[in-house]
Amino acid sequence: MKKIAAIFLVILIFAGLCPIWGNAAGAGAINGCISLQAYSSLGRAEDYTGTAQSVILYEMNTGTMVYSVQPDTVTDPAGMVKIMTALVALENVYQYDSVPVTAEVLDQLPSGATKLKLKEGDRLSVRDLVNAIVLGSYDDAAMVLANYVSGSQEEFVALMNEKAQQLGCTNTHFVNAHGISQTGQQTTARDLAVILSAALENEIFTQVFSLQSFQLPSSVSGTRSLTTSCDLLNQSSRYYDSRVTGGKAVKTANTKGHMVCVAQSGDSRYLCVLLSTTENQSGYTVTDKEMAALLSTGFESYSLQAVYSKDHAFDLFAVTGGENSVSVSPAEDVSAILPADFDPSLISYRSTADTDALVAPVTAGTVVGTMQVSYNGLLIAQVDLVARYDVATKGSSIQTVSTTGRKIMKVVLWVVGITLGVAALLALVLLIIRQINVIRHNKKRRAERRRRVREES
Repeated sequence: MKKIAAIFLVILIFAGLCPIWGNAAGAGAINGCISLQAYSSLGRAEDYTGTAQSVILYEMNTGTMVYSVQPDTVTDPAGMVKIMTALVALENVYQYDSVPVTAEVLDQLPSGATKLKLKEGDRLSVRDLVNAIVLGSYDDAAMVLANYVSGSQEEFVALMNEKAQQLGCTNTHFVNAHGISQTGQQTTARDLAVILSAALENEIFTQVFSLQSFQLPSSVSGTRSLTTSCDLLNQSSRYYDSRVTGGKAVKTANTKGHMVCVAQSGDSRYLCVLLSTTENQSGYTVTDKEMAALLSTGFESYSLQAVYSKDHAFDLFAVTGGENSVSVSPAEDVSAILPADFDPSLISYRSTADTDALVAPVTAGTVVGTMQVSYNGLLIAQVDLVARYDVATKGSSIQTVSTTGRKIMKVVLWVVGITLGVAALLALVLLIIRQINVIRHNKKRRAERRRRVREES
């Protein structure tokens, strides 16, 4: 009986999932935008109207490449090099270490360097130097920090390149720690986004990256007041944007502008990169305007949308050696960044089973596959699929059913036996009573005949 019920349940589940399978069958994820390495984005590159050579608009909470324009075009990183300088330093020395400034290090600065005007004998903490290179992009601070960490700029640059390789940056190479233009030094918008994303995992860097201003100790002989180079982060700037939580802007040797920033609003958090905007000599006007427009594109034209509930069955997977197949659903509610005016009919689903996990017994909640969600053929989300209920090994429940069946049969036979016995006894009693009544009736008939005989004689 239980086997019949289980088969009936499977049939019902199969029938209920047919619409889902029908939607997934021809869909498939052609390509995707759910990582910084994605080669496609939700937005079309041809729609970009700014002057930047390379652009990235990346939603960090969902890992979605919302917009990208020539993300792998190689360019001179200029002062953006200092993001890696700060990250490598913070990973190798203590932030409160006291760092001496020596004439030997200062003498290594090339002409045209941006100087904090440090002097021999000054001492700054590692944290102060990181503030100086992230906020003010001072080249002498970068040189002092690099030499303190590794003993020489060459050794420090080797650490920078090693870190870039570890992060998977394929088009980045560093030659110095300060960013002054030099042959062989290069990066791309994608690699810079990867480096910034890694740096933001460092709590100290994130704190520095979000500062609007900072005052160096009075013991420092040179410039002491630092202000962020990112106007969108600076409350005194006409371009201030309260959504921006961190940023850095620099100019290249040919007066092009670079800017990176992080902005938060509602459920969305964007990492933005603009490289080589057409800049003027007096400020970051062009870069500021284009970054503001890029942020508006993200926050106003795209939003986080609920796609699939974890409470709904999604597919049915066969279980090797199992009593039956298993219904699966997403491990968590699925949401994705989508255009504000997205067409729901363009959303499609695809499941992939993990055959190694689908071997009986299977416990409810076990990860047994993955679910991919695509929009117009573009992968926008991926989540684990888990078993919705336990699946026993084939035959284990049969034994239980057989044992239980024998017990039930004994009870049934016992009840039937008693019933039949009572019925037989009752039938015997009725038979005896009938026989007694027949005998009595016959006696009466004989007595009646004798009486009539006497009367006639």
